[in-house]
Amino acid sequence: MSRIPPSSRSWPTPTRASSTASGWTRRWSDNAAFRLSLGQTREDGLAYNPVRHERSTSYVNGARLRFLWQAAPDLSVNVIADYDKSDVTDVSALLFSRYDNAQTGQPEPIPGCGGYYASYRARVACNNDPSFNKQGSWGLSAQVDWTVADYFTITSITAGRRFTQNQP
Repeated sequence: MSRIPPSSRSWPTPTRASSTASGWTRRWSDNAAFRLSLGQTREDGLAYNPVRHERSTSYVNGARLRFLWQAAPDLSVNVIADYDKSDVTDVSALLFSRYDNAQTGQPEPIPGCGGYYASYRARVACNNDPSFNKQGSWGLSAQVDWTVADYFTITSITAGRRFTQNQP
């Protein structure tokens, strides 16, 4: 029932490329160490927009840095900073049941989408305006653990986080 984009004979297969560099640890001294983790993901073609004849894209990049310090045998400090940035097009999600006929329960074409049906096979986003979303987030946290006596530890966790989102 899904209408196929005119440029291909079968529904386009989305591509995904992902790379992660995780666990790079550098010992700074006998009681302190750094750890750096990096990640990147790219997805192309998960959704197709027949109105604009475009495939969706998604780019996500992130990093996390951790510093662990054993200040004393009974006192440790753990500081973590992270950053994430994403650029996504056609973030519109279709509700599949929304396009079913109320009387018959049969699927109906998405209004204004050139006869395309919403289904798990035909992932479509039908808007005429460019749909994209740019997000960024970063945070910083610190955890201090102080072992006062056997079976008794005082933990302090302080954190801050910021999130930005731009949609035209």
